[in-house]
Amino acid sequence: MDNYKIDFLGISETRWTGAGRMQLANGQTLLYTGRQDNHHSEGIGIVKKLMEWKPVGSRLLGARFNSKYTKLSIVSCYAPTEDAEEEDKDIFYDQLQHILQNVPAHDMLLVIGDFNAKVGNENTGKEQIMGENGCRIMNENGKQICELCEENNLVVGGTLFQHKDIHKLTWTSPDGSTINQIDHILINRKWRSSLHDVKARRSADVASDHSSDWTHIT
Repeated sequence: MDNYKIDFLGISETRWTGAGRMQLANGQTLLYTGRQDNHHSEGIGIVKKLMEWKPVGSRLLGARFNSKYTKLSIVSCYAPTEDAEEEDKDIFYDQLQHILQNVPAHDMLLVIGDFNAKVGNENTGKEQIMGENGCRIMNENGKQICELCEENNLVVGGTLFQHKDIHKLTWTSPDGSTINQIDHILINRKWRSSLHDVKARRSADVASDHSSDWTHIT
């Protein structure tokens, strides 16, 4: 965060258990939520200066912050994979929809994290929710993101800006043979003009098979 001058950071797959908050040495507050058993999988976190927050299971965490011009609501996500049980997917998107419905209408809203979803680069009929600069072909999880965006007036930020694939693709398979864009940053449409860039920072080493998505907003 210090090296890249990041104001807030969403972390997917922390593998911590329980939920809580802690003060870091640099003065930032870390919020986290994970499984309630002792199984160290899933889990998410947000680091930023805070007004209020609410963990929802091990895959969703909503928080609200003060910012210079408006209140900022952030939802950090870790979605089920493409081959997960449909029931798990339904639970995740139902919980996410419930959070979004309770975000104040005037807030800037960012929904960030590992969606395990490919939205592709074909935006015909979807011009209001995505651009033409995505990667690969949309999968079923990508369709669910698009439905979420249509219902909540959100835009898929990573599809709006022209970059080389290396700065859009965010996940590499363990054998190095597959690279996909499955991490996304969604913003509510009324604040679309405040989103200036979305870019994968491959040099930000967090000991993960994911690259870090960097967003510039004003």
